[in-house]
Amino acid sequence: TAALFALASYFQKHRPDHSLLFVAFDAEEQNYQGSLHFMANLPIKKESILLNINMDAISQNDRGELYAVGTFHHPQLKPLFRIAQSTATVKLLLGHDDSGDANDYTSQSDHFIFYKEKIPFVYFGVEDYKEYHKPTDDFANIQPEFYVRAVDTIIMTTKVLDAGIT
Repeated sequence: TAALFALASYFQKHRPDHSLLFVAFDAEEQNYQGSLHFMANLPIKKESILLNINMDAISQNDRGELYAVGTFHHPQLKPLFRIAQSTATVKLLLGHDDSGDANDYTSQSDHFIFYKEKIPFVYFGVEDYKEYHKPTDDFANIQPEFYVRAVDTIIMTTKVLDAGIT
């Protein structure tokens, strides 16, 4: 949620080319209830949504890696990610979205509802970690330096996507 606020704050001061809608969904682990409700009650026309950017589990990674999932399904985004990778403050990797991959994240978070509606998506996240979905997955385990760099990378990548998407 703090990352969502950071993006909103940045883009309030640095106006993007496209309109951005910032939404926090709930009940993702309960069959995507929040994103399903949003999609069923869109405040804008579905056709006006050019891209869904989703962030989930971005606060820790011992290898300094952040994945951008979605370019397998939306290869037109790859050139934009190549630009973003050149200045990313964490290791920005593409992957975890090929249906032949046992670690396919396409259905692992709220971006899945947008995917099912044929809306391009990018999901930012890290690979599973020791505390993932356990009671010990709490604030004490966040890696502040990685988290700040991951959020900076997501902001910068969003700028690249905004400038390059049509």
